Formats: sequence, C-alpha cells, structure tokens
Amino acid sequence: MIVAGVGARTPLGLTSTQTGFLGRAGMVSLQEAPLPDGAGQAFTMGLVSVVPRELRGTARLEALTGPALEELFSELGQRLSGSRLRLHLLADEPLGAFSVDVASLEFALRQQASALHGSNVAVEVHATGTGGGAAILATIQERLQQGVCDAVLFGGAHTDVDPYRIEALTASDRIFSPDNRDGLVPGEGAAFVLLTLPATARALGLPVRAVIQAFSPGFETARPDNDHPAFEAKGLTVAVRRAMTSANAQSGWLMNDLNTELFRLYEYQAVLARSQDLLCPPQVMEAPAQRLGDQGAASLPLHLVLAAEAWRRGYAPFPRLLTTTGSDSGARTAVVVAQPT
Repeated sequence: MIVAGVGARTPLGLTSTQTGFLGRAGMVSLQEAPLPDGAGQAFTMGLVSVVPRELRGTARLEALTGPALEELFSELGQRLSGSRLRLHLLADEPLGAFSVDVASLEFALRQQASALHGSNVAVEVHATGTGGGAAILATIQERLQQGVCDAVLFGGAHTDVDPYRIEALTASDRIFSPDNRDGLVPGEGAAFVLLTLPATARALGLPVRAVIQAFSPGFETARPDNDHPAFEAKGLTVAVRRAMTSANAQSGWLMNDLNTELFRLYEYQAVLARSQDLLCPPQVMEAPAQRLGDQGAASLPLHLVLAAEAWRRGYAPFPRLLTTTGSDSGARTAVVVAQPT
C-alpha cells in the first residue's frame, strides 16, 4: 500500500506541515489543562488551543478530525472525485468510566467525509487504541486488493479533555507531575492518511508520499494495571522482527508512542537490545508524544503523517522508518514505511 495524502491537527500544528516542521525544530506544545485532575489539581497536557475548551466527547473529537480531513482533501483536489472511499478510524479503548460513543462518532465522521468527497463514504470506528492498528491495516489491504474500494482514509483521534478519562488516570496514578515521574502527559490530536494501491494511485493521478512495506501485530501481558515484567517484551519483539523481516531491509529511523511511563520505556529498551541486527546507523529515535502529550489512538496515523511529511520536505534522517505503537490492553503494532523512489 502507498500513502497518497495526509492531514493532521495536533497541539503543535494546525496542519501536518506545521506539526512536522515544528517537531523537527524541537518545539514543545504543553500547557495547563482546561479541567482539573481527579483530585482537583491542575496538570499539564498537550492541548489543541483552537478547539473550544468547553467541548467534550464526540463534539471535541469531531473538532479535531474535521480540519485534518479538510487538509487531506484540499491537497488532493478533484483527483478523488468519483472514487470509492471508505474511512477507518482508530479510537481509544474504554478506560474506567470512559468510552468512546462509537455510533455518534461514526455518524459525525460520515457527515464530514461525505461532504468533503461529494458522495457517501462508509465509516468504521475501531475502539482498540493505536495498538490495534496492524489488524485494521490488514483489513484495509484486503479490501483494496479485493476491489471493495479505491482508497481508504485511515486515521486516529484522541483527546484527554474528558473528566472520565482524567478521573481514571488519576485513580491509577498515571498522570505525570513533579511528584510522579512515572506517569504520562495527557494530550489530544487527530491524523489521517489516504491509503491505496500503486496501480490505483497511477490511475487517479495521486502522489506517492510513502510506501507501507510491512506491518505486524503483537501482544504484551505487561499493562498499566498489573506487575508483569515489561522487560520480557515478547509481543513487541515478535511484531518488530516479523515486520522488519518481511520488509527485508534495515532501518535507521525509529518512531514510537512512548510518553513518560516507565513500563513502556523498559519494554522498548528490551526490544531495541534484541533487534540491533535489524537496525543500522544513524538510529535516530523520535517520540512525538513527549512534545505533544499523549496521542493515544491517533499515534500510528500521526507517525505515518510525520514520515510522509519528512520525506516530502527533505528533512527525514533515513529512507525507511520503523514505527511502533501500543494500547493499554497489551495490543502492539509495528509498521515499516519507506520513502518513495
């Protein structure tokens, strides 16, 4: 599959280009959250400031996904006219009393995408978190190969501006603070890529921004709610080795969804130590969530956006990227994406 278009809205940038350039410059976008934590205390998060602070739930996710989709469609213009599109969105898993209203979000996305495309776009929301990305990519690839559709809008959306999410994170002592270094910095954002097959891209006159060479799922038993040893890292190790072996090439550029929770860091360190035969210099490692706040279900699509932008603008450190993401449930995804030739 190839990436033919991108769009994003993050705390760092209103577009994918802004997010990419400002991230490349080392900028950080964190501020005080618009709601208190479960103990009534202020905390720091990555916030998309142009979204009204009072918006919650589906309305807030809709305010993030809409501009990201608009950016993608505006760049491709009329080249998608008449094509058969589907949309698959990764959404966050349930957490405590929090859960995404899947039906409401699907309705909102269907309205957004269909209005931009000028015809009906079938929508599926998957509340699996970003770790479920490999399974969704497999579904997308199968549908493209079977001719069910011409192209797929693959995206993710996440926000921690939700009292139920923050209450659950507070209750499990997972919010980063000066007194809790083993916690995450909350955040929000949305990102989309347009995926299609090379032959379809040529027929529609679509650009090739990146090439997805391989992807693989994994599963970890270590989670935020247990004491299983994260250093085992069996699931992510398998996912990385399968994806890299399938791509049949080494990577010198890595991107992950690590925030500041130590168990995920220990897991990633173990995988890197075991995977040096699959890596090569310069081994540039990027963790966007440490500058944007946690991107949750938006992480994998955002990584694909950032890679495509880096190759397009000429500041990528290597022609191949290994990206890894994970969900609280233990699901993991590894994707190998390459610069178009």
